[in-house]
Amino acid sequence: MNKKIIAIFIFIAVTIILLLLLHPSSVVTIELQRESLSTTGATIIITDKGFQKHGWGAEYFLQVKENGEWKRLEPLSYIPNPDSIFPLFDYSLNEHDQLIQTLDWSNHYGELQNGIYRIVKIGFDPKTDEEVYFYSEKFEIK
Repeated sequence: MNKKIIAIFIFIAVTIILLLLLHPSSVVTIELQRESLSTTGATIIITDKGFQKHGWGAEYFLQVKENGEWKRLEPLSYIPNPDSIFPLFDYSLNEHDQLIQTLDWSNHYGELQNGIYRIVKIGFDPKTDEEVYFYSEKFEIK
C-alpha cells in the first residue's frame, strides 16, 4: 500500500514539474538592464530556458500603467510599413540561452513621459509558430 502511494505521489510531482517547465511563461524571462534605461530606449535580456526555444524577432510594444491597468501605448502616428520599425529577421539565442536586444523606441513612441511602463516582447511558439506575449518587469520614467 505504501509503495502505491509513493508511486502516485512521485508521478503527480513529476507531472507538475514538467507542466511548469513546458509552460512558456515559466521558461522565458525578460530582464531590463536598468543602467541602459532612458526616455528613448533600453536594453533587455531575454532568457529562454525551454526545451524547445521560442522564435524571436524585433517586434515589441510598450504598455503604460494608467489607473491601475496596463494599456498599450499609442505610437506617434500611423506607420504604413511596420518593417521600417521592426525589420523582418530572426534573432538567435547565445550559448547562455539569452538574447540581448537594444530597443530604441524614439521613432515609434518619441520620448516617454513620466509614468510606469513595461515592454511586451513578441515571441513565437516553437510548436505552433503562433505569437506569444512576454512581459518585462515594470519600470518608471521620472
